[in-house]
Amino acid sequence: MPQYHRDIVLLGAQGHGKTTLAAAFSRVMHDSFPDINTGKATTFQEINDVPRQELEEPVMVMTHKGQQNYDDFGMYRLNYNRAGETTTLYDFPTFGDYAGALSEGVLPRTWNILVIDAEQGVRGETKDLLKLITHNDAGPAFRNVAVAITHCDTADPTPDEETGSGYAALATMALAEVGVRGSEEPVFGLLTPTKALAGDQDEAARIRTFLKAVDLRFTRPAS
Repeated sequence: MPQYHRDIVLLGAQGHGKTTLAAAFSRVMHDSFPDINTGKATTFQEINDVPRQELEEPVMVMTHKGQQNYDDFGMYRLNYNRAGETTTLYDFPTFGDYAGALSEGVLPRTWNILVIDAEQGVRGETKDLLKLITHNDAGPAFRNVAVAITHCDTADPTPDEETGSGYAALATMALAEVGVRGSEEPVFGLLTPTKALAGDQDEAARIRTFLKAVDLRFTRPAS
């Protein structure tokens, strides 16, 4: 099987669980494929403690709150492997961090996982992030956005497949609002990253299933 690499950016409003999800991906991949993920999994704290980087000039972007300036950003690169595949996952603490990274040209503009809290849904910040996707030089591909629905253990009522489909529909609408259109709904997963980090095997299986679905939906880079 040929080896290929994929860059995936986690998108979503602050507090929706991006960093916890990134750490859970690392834990599950290291536990599932220890022979090709040597060393230890990346922890939540390691990602959360990433130092912020100073920008030479402030970044000015338009958001749902109006015009805002950002003069620094934080970014964490997390790597994990599967058979025939290497992945770098990019996590950003805030909207400003993501905007700054885009402005500096340090962020691959490829595949995206939109992280949505099961109780809060698609917020204004989330839509602002989606607007930034549309600034990709090559233009956004609808199939290149997957949806991870997090905090499923604390949401009331507990999300099910119908709920997940509803969130995917909301994501579709949010994407359409910023000019990203397509006939397919995004791949989505109902996930509880904290359980995966605690070693819950059922949750680890759900994360593996989600990542496999993402892999099948996202087009592989040309060799």
